[in-house]
Amino acid sequence: TYLYMTQLDRKKSSDTVEYYTNWEDPLLYLHFHYEAIHEDPRLDANYHFMDQHAGRTYVEDLWKGLNSEPTALKTIKDLYTKKTTTFSLSKDEQEEFEELMEQSKEIGKFASILELENPFYSDDQSEAEEPLTIKKRFGYVQKDKRSDTTTLDIKGHHPLYAPLSGKVTVKDNTVTVETPDAKFTFYDVSEIRVKDGQEVETGSQIGKTNGAGGQTIAYQKKLSYTPKSTLTNWNPEPREDWFYVNPGFYFKSVKYVEETYLKSINVDSDKAKKVHFIRNYLSKELQKEGKNLSIKGLASILGNFDVESSINPKRAEGDYLNPPIGASSTSWDDPVWLSMNGPTIYNGQYPNIIHRGLGLGQWTDTGDGSVRHTMLLDYAKTKTKKWYDLELQLDFMLHGDTAYHKAVVRNILTSDASTDDLTLAFLVKWEGNPGNKLEARRQSARQWEAYLRGGTNTSTGVSSKTVPAAYKDKLPYGLPSDQAVTQGQGYPGNAYALGNCTWYVYNRFYQIGKHIYPYLGNATNWSTSGQLQGYEVTTEPKVGSAVVFSAGVQGSHVVYGHVAFCEYVNSDGSFLVSEMNGMGTTYELSWRVLRPQAGIYFMTPK
Repeated sequence: TYLYMTQLDRKKSSDTVEYYTNWEDPLLYLHFHYEAIHEDPRLDANYHFMDQHAGRTYVEDLWKGLNSEPTALKTIKDLYTKKTTTFSLSKDEQEEFEELMEQSKEIGKFASILELENPFYSDDQSEAEEPLTIKKRFGYVQKDKRSDTTTLDIKGHHPLYAPLSGKVTVKDNTVTVETPDAKFTFYDVSEIRVKDGQEVETGSQIGKTNGAGGQTIAYQKKLSYTPKSTLTNWNPEPREDWFYVNPGFYFKSVKYVEETYLKSINVDSDKAKKVHFIRNYLSKELQKEGKNLSIKGLASILGNFDVESSINPKRAEGDYLNPPIGASSTSWDDPVWLSMNGPTIYNGQYPNIIHRGLGLGQWTDTGDGSVRHTMLLDYAKTKTKKWYDLELQLDFMLHGDTAYHKAVVRNILTSDASTDDLTLAFLVKWEGNPGNKLEARRQSARQWEAYLRGGTNTSTGVSSKTVPAAYKDKLPYGLPSDQAVTQGQGYPGNAYALGNCTWYVYNRFYQIGKHIYPYLGNATNWSTSGQLQGYEVTTEPKVGSAVVFSAGVQGSHVVYGHVAFCEYVNSDGSFLVSEMNGMGTTYELSWRVLRPQAGIYFMTPK
């Protein structure tokens, strides 16, 4: 069953997404629910579940349930708590399964088959209780090609211990420990301490990992099975044979590094240069400390910064508003403007903001004692640099911030935990603002992970200053006119704030021969005020409609929301928008490809 699941990942992967479903919890669910599956009269219990068409269909449906939206992957809990799915559990079953899940944290996911001890640490070492990290999993690596080995993460020249008792076979640099029904193999072992034919006990030192680090292993089990009947043999005899299996199931606790990621996004050149600089700078600084930069860690921080500042060091809270609260050309070095508080910026709201947030991560002075805004400005003075210098802010993150925040950022930048978990950790521990636009931050982080891994083709939520190449010949209304986007121009009757998203969308409609009411209010209100004007408002993407973002959705303003123009709709439901001020700068036109989600509406005038 597990092998077929990994094959589905390879079959379903494409030019835009690479699937690595974490199958542990879904398999635990299948074990829990397995008898119910076999009660289906269409299934023949004489054969293995996965040998049956209905069994394969069931697992394929499970895969679809978990992975149908690459930017919003589901967990098994999302499926079994939803009454309308094939995988739903009753309330009593949910409680029983969740109790099993909780127990698994202590005894392991598959307690009944735990038979391998930690191969890197002896029982008296505390590290032996830590999860093993699987860098490359057992299973299909291509649609029709399987890897029988697993690679564990471990440093070079590290001791290796027998994970079970048995007889040793040594061949060149390969060491196998064998019992009557199991074989565990270490590959590329250095400083081998055992001899061919020797009997060893669990925990005996076998040798050491090679100098490069990482340890490739394989696990085989002797299994009894009954072959399928054939036309010439209706009742085949049971057999025994050796089969490669996933060793991750037989250790107490493992974590998988390989995770589903989007391969390709489109990033405007200015933002790409900043990200390239950030990556190189942080990598070099961490290397000085003997640490390696994690792509997942960096992506999680970029995802947060993208929502906070569009990864632009020259940003300040409320800078998009009209001066004197918003930014003018002289604001950035004006101490009075920089020190504005929340009530001044937000019309009496957010009194906890003592001095406005600044820079990539919006360093803020707050009423609960945080003075990180002031610390950033003081640090810039000691370095004789502008506070909005990119390198200065990165230097401040690692060397000038509070001891607590410096430790948090280092832990995240070097962690191989999941991108979603690290994004949340950075938001809670570093930003100190739990729950604020979490899904938008996670989506952005996943896209930055794809970008950092080398994908740069198709925009999937990241803004671009130019039309994505795949859409240049697909725009039914052509490109926005100069009159629709240029400062000092615009179309007659436009009463919206100059250079803002609402101003642009009014112009875009006028350009294509449609007219919208010029007093629909803030963008977040357009879905309701548009209905009052008799406009069609739906949740289905439609070319030539205004895309209305409720406040806070997809990184939109937490008070005013956002609005864009729907230029094209793809067959998979995703859609291309053109928009203004989407990247935080008035009169700046940009493009994004998005997917429908809660809080996004499509308004079409008569």
